[in-house]
Amino acid sequence: MSKRKESKDNIDKMLQNIEQVEAPAFLFTKIQARISQELEEFVPVKYVWATAFSLMVLLVLNVWTIQESTIQTKDSIAVMVEEMDLIPGNSFF
Repeated sequence: MSKRKESKDNIDKMLQNIEQVEAPAFLFTKIQARISQELEEFVPVKYVWATAFSLMVLLVLNVWTIQESTIQTKDSIAVMVEEMDLIPGNSFF
């Protein structure tokens, strides 16, 4: 435990010695220009529509697949029950 406390104390001492440094004016201007340039860039509308359409198709396919699997599960259970003669009936044959 003492080693952890010592290392925390050392880290605290190092952090207290940090001083703020003034950046050169041209660097700040350069950074602002790059940020404004990146803000101006946007995603073309055709990519947005293509993505939306793809997601809708994927959603429809997922819903359809889930519905088909539940229908097949019900049908297969009914077939299995009938084949094993688990359904009580009044038929003698």
